[in-house]
Amino acid sequence: MLAECERSRITALIVHSDPDAMSVAQFCAEHGLSIPGDLALVSYDDEVAHLAEPSLTAVRPPKAHVGRVAVEMMVSRLLDGERRPSQRVLLSPELIVRHSSVAHVPVR
Repeated sequence: MLAECERSRITALIVHSDPDAMSVAQFCAEHGLSIPGDLALVSYDDEVAHLAEPSLTAVRPPKAHVGRVAVEMMVSRLLDGERRPSQRVLLSPELIVRHSSVAHVPVR
């Protein structure tokens, strides 16, 4: 994977989920790559991303809201049956920026 990133000039990865992104960060460190200097890294989920070294920028889905909407849709389907029209819901995640995607500016 790292060879392909270098060959293709890829400068950032989004990795699902946090533990997998942490493994990628560790693998990069073991092979002499700097996060974020050589490769920016973003995880998805934001459960343990802050515990990584460096702390991982993460996409945080609105899990509580997803659960609430799912239950509301299920109850509506149970009450209305097949008469209920299809429904599409768009829930936007939040980007939590941390050290894995931000170049450090030296303190003077």
